[in-house]
Parts: sequence; structure tokens; C-alpha cells
Amino acid sequence: MPRKASPKEAAPAAKAPSKKLAMPDPTHLVKEVTEQIWKQTEDFWGQMTRNPAFLAAMSTAMEQSHALTGRVQELVSQSMKSMNMVTRDDIQAVIRRLDALSEQLSDLNDKLDELTPQPAPAPKPAAKPKATTPARRTKKASD
Repeated sequence: MPRKASPKEAAPAAKAPSKKLAMPDPTHLVKEVTEQIWKQTEDFWGQMTRNPAFLAAMSTAMEQSHALTGRVQELVSQSMKSMNMVTRDDIQAVIRRLDALSEQLSDLNDKLDELTPQPAPAPKPAAKPKATTPARRTKKASD
């Protein structure tokens, strides 16, 4: 019968020399992965922006968006007018009119200043002589 190894003898044979794996710094790994993702994203968008089909689709989408925005503004303006409310265009028209009137008023003031003779400067009043006060009488100590 073969002899069984005692637990003390079997233990050293069962243990394999352990190698400690050096764990990389997780912050470093995250930084590397992030840099790779950004580089791949830049490459992808670089290719997409050179693709004529993509550029045509983007151009069409932007034109449609601009047209839709303009149409919505028209509809809102029409709705405001139908409710007899003041619109942005109304306010801007009033501001333009006020600016024009302000310029006209300024021009008229300038012309009026040119036509109006300047009055001669008023003479300075003559200096008044200082009033002299009579000497005060002091009470005598004998009183």
C-alpha cells in the first residue's frame, strides 16, 4: 500500500509560489481610455465632416430648421396682431421713429442756436464796500 503523505508534508507541495500581480493605477487607466475615446471621436467626426452625403444632410437639416423658426415667428406675430397685442416689430418700429424724431429735434436745436444771437455776458456786480461798524463801548468796571 502506498504511503500517504502527512498533512505537513503535503502542504509545501500544494503551495505554488505566488506571483503578485502589480495592479495598474485606476486613474491612469481611466485617463488612457478617455484619451483613446476622444481621439477616436475626433477621427470619426473628421471623416464625417468630409463626407459629402453628411454635409448635404446637415445643410438640409439646418435650412429646414431656419425655415421652421421663421414660420413659427410669423404665426406668433399674426396671432398677436389678431389679439390686438403689441409685437416686437411694433416696438422696434416705434424705437426707430423715436430715434428719427430725436435726430430731427437735435438738428433743429443746432439751427436755433445758430440763429439766436448770443447775449452779451452780464457784467459782474461791483464789489460792495465793507460796512464799518462803530466801535463797541465796553462797560467800565466801576459801574
